[in-house]
Amino acid sequence: TEIYTLSLHDALPISAALHHLVATDLHDRALAERTACLASLAPMAFVLVMGYTEPLAGLLAVVVFWAARQKRWHWAAVAGALGGALRPSGILLMAPLLWEVGRHFRSAGRSDRAWMSAAVLSPLAGTVPYLLWVQGVHGDWALPYSVQRKSYLRGSFANPIARVGDAVSKIDDGNHLLGLRGLWVLIFVV
Repeated sequence: TEIYTLSLHDALPISAALHHLVATDLHDRALAERTACLASLAPMAFVLVMGYTEPLAGLLAVVVFWAARQKRWHWAAVAGALGGALRPSGILLMAPLLWEVGRHFRSAGRSDRAWMSAAVLSPLAGTVPYLLWVQGVHGDWALPYSVQRKSYLRGSFANPIARVGDAVSKIDDGNHLLGLRGLWVLIFVV
């Protein structure tokens, strides 16, 4: 129970940060409450109370989004670097940062432009040292990405829209796991 309680406390900051992000960015408290609840109740939320890096990675991702939307580029840079260092997929935080920077770069001053650039590159700066370590130890810097394609893990890449359609079509097909995913997709769409 002590481990479970500690893990549960690790998951709560994500909900609080999501609530704050939606409330400050969209000025809609009701939507912010629904967002926090859905993030906590979604089928994949169970990893937020286990001994994985998802709670911290999720929190850092939300901080990246919040900081970028608030034009607090120094916070976005720090959270992006930590997110990139925490998980190899953290490098994907570069995409939303690039989007936000692209919206404001022309009108920004010199100092802000430097922080904007640092923010966009920060997930890469956080990920590269880990990938260099993997290269040194295993001889394949891309191993953290390629290992996920093993059939006993996630399998090969798939079209996400086709996967959702497949899950929805399995709702009453006897395949309970895929059917449950399809049911959750329908609930979220509604």
